[in-house]
Amino acid sequence: MFLLSIFSLGSLVTGQRIQINPETRMFTDEYGRTVIFHGVNAVYKLPPYFPNNQTFSPQDSLTPDDILNLTSWGFNFIRLGVMWEAVEYSLGKYNDTYLSIITNMINALGDQGIYTLVDAHQDVFSRKICGEGVPDYYASNLTDKCEGPLGSILQMLGACNPFSELHYQVDQNGNPLLSDCAEKMFAWYYSTPEAADGFSRLYTNKDHYQDWFLKYWDHVTKTIGKNPYIVGYDIINEPLAANMFTEPWTAIPGVNDYVNLFPMYQKAQGIMSENDPDAVVFFEPIQGDVMPFLGGMVFPIGFTEPIANSSYMNRMILNDHSYCCQAGVAICANGEPALNYTDICTAFNYARITSRAIDAKNLNLGLIISEFGACFDSQNCVNEITSVANACDDNLAGWAYWQFKNYSDFTTSAGFERSEGFYNVDGTLQSNKVKALARTYVPYYQGVPIMINFNTSTGAFITVFTLDPNVNNTTILFAHQEFYYNSGMNVMVNNTYGNGCTDITEFANDDDLDSVNLGVGYSCSYKNFKPNYYSFSFVGVTQKVNTTVTITSK
Repeated sequence: MFLLSIFSLGSLVTGQRIQINPETRMFTDEYGRTVIFHGVNAVYKLPPYFPNNQTFSPQDSLTPDDILNLTSWGFNFIRLGVMWEAVEYSLGKYNDTYLSIITNMINALGDQGIYTLVDAHQDVFSRKICGEGVPDYYASNLTDKCEGPLGSILQMLGACNPFSELHYQVDQNGNPLLSDCAEKMFAWYYSTPEAADGFSRLYTNKDHYQDWFLKYWDHVTKTIGKNPYIVGYDIINEPLAANMFTEPWTAIPGVNDYVNLFPMYQKAQGIMSENDPDAVVFFEPIQGDVMPFLGGMVFPIGFTEPIANSSYMNRMILNDHSYCCQAGVAICANGEPALNYTDICTAFNYARITSRAIDAKNLNLGLIISEFGACFDSQNCVNEITSVANACDDNLAGWAYWQFKNYSDFTTSAGFERSEGFYNVDGTLQSNKVKALARTYVPYYQGVPIMINFNTSTGAFITVFTLDPNVNNTTILFAHQEFYYNSGMNVMVNNTYGNGCTDITEFANDDDLDSVNLGVGYSCSYKNFKPNYYSFSFVGVTQKVNTTVTITSK
């Protein structure tokens, strides 16, 4: 029997934590349902370091209305920046008022069915060198010398560029003016010896940099941890290979992962799991495991084992990003992949995500792509989103778009006049982008998915999953009617017990359960319990059976 259960979307987030099923390497909830995450980033890079949660703004808010919009577009996950420089406002002193605001935000998201990944975000280390993340006082004495066996040569070649020689104007805090920083693409500042030295100090614990970083995580996880709405913690965003001037071998793909990141990640994982035992630890390889040659060369990561022992296999996951801009220096000359690179980008994103899925499998871990996109309201952007999301579907991986709104994102390819978020500078919705992201999918499976495929042109969707009668909760389908099924949609569910259903929109606003008999012991009932969401439950199935759900637009 195929029955409908009706409840609010917020009830999907319960008092139990999302973890990983070690057998399937996928997220699972307390009922045993497989969880697929579709999400966004919300990383506020300048003071106050958190979104405005009171009044809607197209560029900097995360209000109750924003959260409802996110759920209506199918999102159940957010990667939320909890900035080290905001938490540790002075050496060894922590801002618990900030963390209280963050907790309130996490709770508001969770109340509407959205889980939070807490992200220690950084780009280019610190504001002292036109980046963000690490507190200023840890960047006040970084070396500006191109040292090491290749330092002078790299400086002559323009690959080592002392930040101090830029002579940028500074603000009242001694940080370079953002207008000066914007003169160069933010990634250029990674070529400074100051950035390399900062990451080197973090990895080697010179001047206790790593100790202070771990103390930040210790305070964060003790203060906001054990929250059922927190799915886990992202140890550090996009770590740099360092020091590639004094130790150039760390720039070889895979080397920095094992030599520098692995021991630091082990320590961070130990702290996180001690303070918040049920949280999932997300860890990233360096972005240098991809090189911008021949359409983007993707190399295996350097981790040869998980960052913790086998007893934590249900609380670890590999986390990576995929941007076609990394496939070649000319691809994003205008801030996003050009249309004539669509085929190259599709191939690159598929290769990268599939390679990372293989890396994750070799570690017996799952995979999530927690950043991609960073593009505008254009066909170029739709193509980039679709290529990443399709590759994630093929590899049964969740994802999070960069990013929901501008949030003072100055380390970006968009610059100050364009928006990589959901809203244009004039406040209008970037509907092409939002439609591309509001894909049909199943966020909760009463079993384990085997295959997922969505056609953004026609709205046709098909998923095959192993229905498990021991999973005691419903399958949830998200299908955005306005974007993909304006004239209604046909849904077919079939397995060896029978075939069902018919036109799901017939019952969209009906308070009664409707059913279609499919044969002995099997019937189909369903209802639209929240705009664009549908809940299904299988009753009477006594053994695991592969089940197919197919949707077509009328």
